[in-house]
Amino acid sequence: MVWAGSFDSRGNPVLQIRIAAGADVSAGVEVTAIIDTGYTGFVLLPAQFIVSLGLRVQGTTVVTLADESQCICFVAEAYVGLDEKVIKQGIVTLEQKSKEILIGMGFLRQFKLALTMTSKTVLLIDESALDDLRRKATTSNEPEPPSALSVSVRQN
Repeated sequence: MVWAGSFDSRGNPVLQIRIAAGADVSAGVEVTAIIDTGYTGFVLLPAQFIVSLGLRVQGTTVVTLADESQCICFVAEAYVGLDEKVIKQGIVTLEQKSKEILIGMGFLRQFKLALTMTSKTVLLIDESALDDLRRKATTSNEPEPPSALSVSVRQN
């Protein structure tokens, strides 16, 4: 399976996802999340999602931001869907000062997705589909076995 993202007005790669407190993600909210490979976590949300989604806070964690500052964030369990069939449960980080939603390396690993970007395209490809492509490419790039040489001898 392949999911298409896009680029936001600032050039960030983004993806539409659904987030919910329960397994029925259709009861949650659809959001645009920035794909941030520098973020090691699953999903980072602004803290107001605790109330709007009805998330149960399970504790706190210390997060080191890109500017090397640290902040204490809430953590909660949530369900995230790429579509109505591909849904994963994970720990989301809720940051009080954040206005952006991030999906990080934990998200890509948990959903088993490969990220491919060009200047105009953002694609997330299921690893199993990528493995199939890799096998096909490897098979089609193998050199053909040498054909039997036929030698004709002329007698004078």
